[in-house]
Amino acid sequence: MTSSTDQQDRRRMAEIFRDFQATYAHDQAGRRDRAEALYRKVLQKAPDHADALHLLGLIAHGRGRHQRAIQLIRRALAIMPDFPAAHANLGNALRAVGRRTEAVEAHHRAIALKPDYAIAHCNLAAVQIEQGEPIAGLASAERAVALAPDLVEAHVNRVDALIRQRRFEEAEAALHQALELAPGRAATHSHLGAVLAELGRFDEAIAR
Repeated sequence: MTSSTDQQDRRRMAEIFRDFQATYAHDQAGRRDRAEALYRKVLQKAPDHADALHLLGLIAHGRGRHQRAIQLIRRALAIMPDFPAAHANLGNALRAVGRRTEAVEAHHRAIALKPDYAIAHCNLAAVQIEQGEPIAGLASAERAVALAPDLVEAHVNRVDALIRQRRFEEAEAALHQALELAPGRAATHSHLGAVLAELGRFDEAIAR
């Protein structure tokens, strides 16, 4: 026989689940203010709700409150350490405050948990390049491209790594691939102009 306490616990968990689902719907629809307030309500009822902590941290990161994001996501990971997305987003927040070594570690943990996690490989590449490690960054970017060929940022990171290694012909080819995916991206056109100039094709560079 189910006790009244068990029934109350089940009702409470069902209520928290419904609250979280409704909050997540607001979040996905871009209603961040509403979502932030509702995630806080979920956490009042369930302080150890890892998903709510993580997503509240993601909102904080998106609003430039990176230290707060780090705190919230670390709390989520203390509860649910095998959470690839949280490790990856922790890496992004750490990168935003210049803690690149920790960011690399966070992305590596995300990838260890989910080896085919394209965005984690992509973001790892960006941090590695910023750290002055373009060879490692290129390997990470190429892995991201292999996993998600339509991920524009992975192509952009690949270009950046190639340029830093002065591999301009390969960079040109990679830039054309990036432009096929995002033809209106001004920064990519600018990079292509710079690469063409390095290759001595000044007329083409000026046309960019």
